[in-house]
Amino acid sequence: MKSEKGVTLISLLTYIAVLLTVMVVIGRITGFFTRGLDNVDSDNKSSTEFSKINYCFLSETKKTIDGSNVTAAIGNMDKTNSGYEFPKTLKVATSDTKGTAIKFLESGNIIFIAENAIYYNKTKVCDKVTDFEIDYKESEKSIKVSLKIDNQQFEQTYTFR
Repeated sequence: MKSEKGVTLISLLTYIAVLLTVMVVIGRITGFFTRGLDNVDSDNKSSTEFSKINYCFLSETKKTIDGSNVTAAIGNMDKTNSGYEFPKTLKVATSDTKGTAIKFLESGNIIFIAENAIYYNKTKVCDKVTDFEIDYKESEKSIKVSLKIDNQQFEQTYTFR
């Protein structure tokens, strides 16, 4: 009698079937986690963009104080041939005022929306902005910024101190 020590066709097909099954299961699990990470990345992008805008407002409100007077003007940007400009006749925010642009008078810096993007002076800070409004409250000496970035709503109140 002869001993059969080797890989038979049935055992080879069994090994291949088990190997393919294991690879498919690992691929499905990996795909599940990868899709989950893509969703997290898209959600974090809006938060990252808001963090940039938040930094601009925080840096300006901390340094824009002259005793107890708030030195900022709220308004809307005018589109000109050379770009966007803050109106020449500045109205300093002295009462409850709303607008889509703010100029900090001590530093001269402007934050405004144009063509679905927010600009800090002439530097684009954020894209995909659909709503942007600045609301100045004189009684609280604060500005409330509300905006929508890539269909996520953000609101923040900054107090002049």
